[in-house]
Amino acid sequence: MTLNLTPLKYLLFIENITCVFRNYSHLTRCARILTFAWFLLEVISILTNALVNFALEDEIHIRAQRIYFLTSIGFSLYVMVAAVYYSKKFYSLLLNFDAFYNIFDDRIYNQTLLRAQKVLTVTIVSFCLMKIVTSTAVRLSNRRGTENMYKAILYNYNFNFTDFRYLFEYFVLYSILFVICEQLRTITRSIDREMSLSRERRENVEHAGDLSSATVSHDKINKWVKAYENINDTSNLCNAMFSIQLTVMILIVTVYYIILMYSITLISVEGSQTMTTSMFAHFFSMAVFLIALFVISRAGQKVQNSSLQLRQKLCELCVYTLDNEECYKLAKDLLRCVRTRPVRIHVFGTLDVEMSMLPSIVTFFTTYTVIALQFNNVL
Repeated sequence: MTLNLTPLKYLLFIENITCVFRNYSHLTRCARILTFAWFLLEVISILTNALVNFALEDEIHIRAQRIYFLTSIGFSLYVMVAAVYYSKKFYSLLLNFDAFYNIFDDRIYNQTLLRAQKVLTVTIVSFCLMKIVTSTAVRLSNRRGTENMYKAILYNYNFNFTDFRYLFEYFVLYSILFVICEQLRTITRSIDREMSLSRERRENVEHAGDLSSATVSHDKINKWVKAYENINDTSNLCNAMFSIQLTVMILIVTVYYIILMYSITLISVEGSQTMTTSMFAHFFSMAVFLIALFVISRAGQKVQNSSLQLRQKLCELCVYTLDNEECYKLAKDLLRCVRTRPVRIHVFGTLDVEMSMLPSIVTFFTTYTVIALQFNNVL
């Protein structure tokens, strides 16, 4: 059975946008040419970051931004290396999605993913348009001489390209988390549906005194066990592929927040001259990154909530199958598996991708911004 779900193709499409050279050996000749061109574009981005650092003047609000550009270079190298290193794991992840689709052909699951694809498409297109408009406004408002045109082009290219790269990686991770969440909900719906049908059958045969045929079948429970093991393997692959990458992205974004707040404070206190539209562009990037972190945190929280709902439904199943020893044992084993092997997406250490992640990040960058300002005798 071939997987025909459009959202899965959409997930692969987003991943190819971010690091298409991961799939080089599986592409056609024309696609390989485009892949090589994208690889050159990544290399040009790295060189552009280096050129920007040499081209920008040694101003107060520019000095701190060089740290951000250097971290962008490191992140570009990491994405290129990780794309090659995790290529097999990414295909295993897609195969796991395919296997789950073969286990469950749930109509609600399919419709939900199709709606999510439309929302993600509108979000990406809207951000690209807003980013282009903001960047164009910055360039048009820059009335400096033509001798600074080269520096402005380098700066705008670097500023936009790194933002696009970060957000596409966020969209990839969000898509994976969304699919995992919907898969957990699909198992919960299947258990609830099967218990409802079993109750109806039990009411119909209650007068016969034989309730053995009115319980949940062994095949259904084995199907749920197989589906959950598939989801657990998917979450482990996701942690192996994206935990370090997400950590690096969060650190870079946090550094960007600190640098931006530091620069704005210095400009305000020392009276440095800068363009309002340029500051607006920085604020726009801050807001977009903050929204991206919120969306990822919310998706991780939904995965944990769906896992908790599955555990609650399995507890009901255990109670419901008490009159059938074999089914009760299978349901209890599945509940034990869900409790001992929970589906969680990790970032680093004990920090999971959940709603508590965003306040921790905000507290972190605010604290270190104040420390940086105090260290430089600004506050």
